[in-house]
Amino acid sequence: MANETPRPRSLLELPAEILQHTLGFLDEKELRRIARDVEDLASHAKEVIKLRFRQKNTYTLPDEAAVLERHGGRLPDNVLPTNHLRHPCEVPFIRVPDTIAGIIRTDNLEILKALIEAGLDLMSFSFGGWRLLGLALAWGNEAIAKYLIDKMQPEDLLYGVCRVGRRGEPPNFLTLAAYYSADIFRRMWQRVRGLPNWQGQVTEVARFQLCRHADALLAWDLAEDGVDIAVCLMPFLGRNAWHAVAESNDNMDFFEYLFGRIPEAINNSSAENGRTPLMIAASEQWHDRTNAIQWMLRHGADPAIEVGGRTAAWFASAAHNFHLASLLSSSSSPYSESLRG
Repeated sequence: MANETPRPRSLLELPAEILQHTLGFLDEKELRRIARDVEDLASHAKEVIKLRFRQKNTYTLPDEAAVLERHGGRLPDNVLPTNHLRHPCEVPFIRVPDTIAGIIRTDNLEILKALIEAGLDLMSFSFGGWRLLGLALAWGNEAIAKYLIDKMQPEDLLYGVCRVGRRGEPPNFLTLAAYYSADIFRRMWQRVRGLPNWQGQVTEVARFQLCRHADALLAWDLAEDGVDIAVCLMPFLGRNAWHAVAESNDNMDFFEYLFGRIPEAINNSSAENGRTPLMIAASEQWHDRTNAIQWMLRHGADPAIEVGGRTAAWFASAAHNFHLASLLSSSSSPYSESLRG
């Protein structure tokens, strides 16, 4: 009718240019929230984020020199040391505003994709001195790690290191992938295996960590490609592949693979504290090692070996693994042959 007032247009009915101009008054944090949570506005928010990034990169630093300059010429104190075995050699933490690290920490793949589409350098550094893939691997953000592995150049994957640091100190991407999972390592290996002498970048630490979760198929495939993880030796600690599988590997086919390769090493002591693989399994508190211990007992692991007068059964009791202590104690008796098969 002639006297009817026109219906107000909703925000979504505005032309894209006007809508994005309106969103441009919001700060970066609010734009990322909209891109993540508001489906109808997400694509427009991403376009604003891209435009701002092209105008000025406030997310990353281009190289190690820029990181050092930002930190007054000093290496950033940005890692937490761990026990060097169960977790990566280091875990990043954020003490100052570091937007790209926050995006990766919260697994915000869509925002990361938008920034990469806008020209974000995949080998650039966070303000804390970490490369993007290094952050994803150290924090266990699988979706982002897979995306970056697929997008990066094979040469960067092979020779890149995870963060700034003294020469030889930061782990390379292959090493951190080996810490994270066998599947992630396989994905990266498939990207770099065509490069010359790629095997030389697979460190002893990486080989040891792969033994913690590899299956026999991965071990065979790597061996055929020139990387034999069965003969690894963890630097400084003197732990071999049996120590690694005893701690956390649940793929019994890999136990069989190792027994076919290095059966004589099943009772080897570590250089660090003299503990045997059986002792490592007995004292484990994160993974149930019942099946692993039963298998090792059937294949020659000796529960009577002592370190400082302490047997594997003692270590099991100390870790409150009383069912393992009972199993190991009974296998040390004259009536234990039935356990060994």
